[in-house]
Amino acid sequence: MNFMFEKLKYYIGAGLSSNYIQEKVDFTVGCWKVVDAVHKTTKQRVSLWLIDHEFLDKRFPNKADQTSYINGYMTCIKNSRKLVHPHLLKIHDIQLDPYYFEFTSEHVTSCLKNHVGKLDSNDASYIAFQIIDALSFLHNTSKKVHYGVSTSSIFLDDNYNAKLFNFNWLSDIDSDNTSKPPFSSYDITPTYPNIKYSAPEVVLSKSCQVQTDIFSFAAVFCELLTGKQLLECTTKETYKPEENPINKIQGMTTTFYQLLSNCLQPSASLRPVSTDLLREPAFNTVPIKILRYLDMIVLKDPKDKFEFFKALPKAIGGFSQNLLRCKIIPILVEECHINVRFAPILLPTIFQAGKYFPIDEFTEHVFNKVSFLIPVLEPPQVLIAFLQSIDMILESTDPSIHDEKVYPIFYSALKSDKDILQKEVLKKLPAVIPKIALNGIQKEILPLLLKLCTKTNDIKIISSAFECVKICLNKVDHNQFMKYLLPKIYDIWMSKQEPLLVPPLSDLLMSLKGNEVSTMAFAIPLCTELVSNSVCHPYYQKQLCSYMLASVTKYKTVNKLDEVEDPVPKQAEAPSAAMMELFDPLAAELNISPAQQTFDFTFSSGQLTSPSSPSQQQQFQFNSPLNSPQQSQSGGASSQFSFNPSFGSSPQASGLNTNNNNGGFSPDFGGLSFGSPSKPQQSSNQGFNPNFDSPTAQQTFTPDFSTPTFNPQFPSSNNFGSPVSNSNIRDLF
Repeated sequence: MNFMFEKLKYYIGAGLSSNYIQEKVDFTVGCWKVVDAVHKTTKQRVSLWLIDHEFLDKRFPNKADQTSYINGYMTCIKNSRKLVHPHLLKIHDIQLDPYYFEFTSEHVTSCLKNHVGKLDSNDASYIAFQIIDALSFLHNTSKKVHYGVSTSSIFLDDNYNAKLFNFNWLSDIDSDNTSKPPFSSYDITPTYPNIKYSAPEVVLSKSCQVQTDIFSFAAVFCELLTGKQLLECTTKETYKPEENPINKIQGMTTTFYQLLSNCLQPSASLRPVSTDLLREPAFNTVPIKILRYLDMIVLKDPKDKFEFFKALPKAIGGFSQNLLRCKIIPILVEECHINVRFAPILLPTIFQAGKYFPIDEFTEHVFNKVSFLIPVLEPPQVLIAFLQSIDMILESTDPSIHDEKVYPIFYSALKSDKDILQKEVLKKLPAVIPKIALNGIQKEILPLLLKLCTKTNDIKIISSAFECVKICLNKVDHNQFMKYLLPKIYDIWMSKQEPLLVPPLSDLLMSLKGNEVSTMAFAIPLCTELVSNSVCHPYYQKQLCSYMLASVTKYKTVNKLDEVEDPVPKQAEAPSAAMMELFDPLAAELNISPAQQTFDFTFSSGQLTSPSSPSQQQQFQFNSPLNSPQQSQSGGASSQFSFNPSFGSSPQASGLNTNNNNGGFSPDFGGLSFGSPSKPQQSSNQGFNPNFDSPTAQQTFTPDFSTPTFNPQFPSSNNFGSPVSNSNIRDLF
């Protein structure tokens, strides 16, 4: 009953696994299903190891054998929790239950067995180096012998880090450097080490040493290099302990052959120890040294890392795509996260590393990983690194992400205030503009280009920006461009007015194909400003003039202006009553109605005549002797008015003469004269009688300004018997 209950718990998902969100099965090995899982509380990503009971039932029909097999892994878990090393699998949580046994470990994604035949020599050497490093720790620090090294006991994480596991037969090393396995006699069952990787002394149940693991290691390494298992035996009888199995391998390089030959010696004492293997040339090549450095990079000094990163591109071509994708690129991307100032030297290396990836892999493992750097404007070299690799980025990424993720590289660069970045983006932009969608051109590229022109003082940058604007014209509506953007270009030109801007502006204007109304309203004003400016070369003046002439001619033709008739001239109309009132200010005083007025005014006389009675005239005379005021008499048929301004004829007249009541107007300017500036003019008694109608009336005007005093004298009354006021004087004129 209890047995059935425990089995039921497994199938309904109770136990350790209920604490995790299970996403997918990464791989299976033996009786284990290894699941990619995330802890519900801590969000830690782990590998959840679950027993595949269906496999177990088929492999071990006998329940006692199942129990023995599971107990071996329980021992493995207990042993592994005592060991801590980067290349030994780290165990987290455990549920030790014979019927419901499961545990979690650090995240691993595959078993080495699944990679056999897919690795190049650098991949195999790097994995082998990590295994030797783990065995060296076991042999020299923990004083243990593993006994179970095989391709099924080694696992890889996302970054190609090897993790040694299966500590089912872990045993101590005695003082005499020997070790006894946990079984007295070897047998070929799943509860014993795999015979295809076991040393002769294990199969023969003889005394073992630390070099026992070296034989198993060599069998694994050879399989990784050749893609085939070294030992093909399946029984103890077919196992040949006296032969060195490497002798049947052909075509292997000398370095690897000699190394494996030493490790596969039938006698354990003739094999090298792990510390000697770490110094072998096969594990000290440039690629292996680079990978070993990357494994320890978190401990390195920033200056040391900087020098390492600068030299890395020279060696990056020697790595396989597996190592580049799983190991090198993730570490370099992580360094960009840690310190963005490393990004300018790391990005070219990252892009070079992914150069030969398929489009989907480059997009996922390269570009998407570094896209977080696109909005970074400081240092500007970050975006420069993107721009310098933009051709490869466009070729190697999925076109469906270009609008959303790739073209924003240009948008970010155009927002920068650094001229070094502005020049680089303007150098790369012309080739990319034809690929950008209309929405990106209208909402991003054109506004950012014009904004760049307004905030920079570098004329070369502005000129390059105008050239890019011209290329954008192939995508946008020209009428809308002229209406909304050409005025901004006009303002930029008016603020700069540099000769270097004339050619790109001229080309831009020549490329406009809008309607004639937009051309006349927005393009022609900019043309005129360019042509009329002295910095415009005559060649471009000629070009622009031809453009303006053609545009005006087109406008004239489209609107049929040649067919428009000249307007008919209007006939002169008789002055209206209101006009007569305006031009005859004396009409009210002379009692003449507007209908009776005709206007004949000269500077000598003003006549107001009535058409009905031409003989009846009112006449006023401007006769102004400077020294002797004349009387003005008024009769029934005519009246005469004298205007006598005096410009300093009497030196004593220094103020306003209030005694002059004869209707004269005698302002005195203190003796200042309009004559020769060298000597004052004498006052004259000759009258001032301006009459432009009478050629016989010769008048002389000689004002005297010898004394800078302005003393106008106003008459107290006029000939009409009313005091003189300002309004009266205005009416006279």
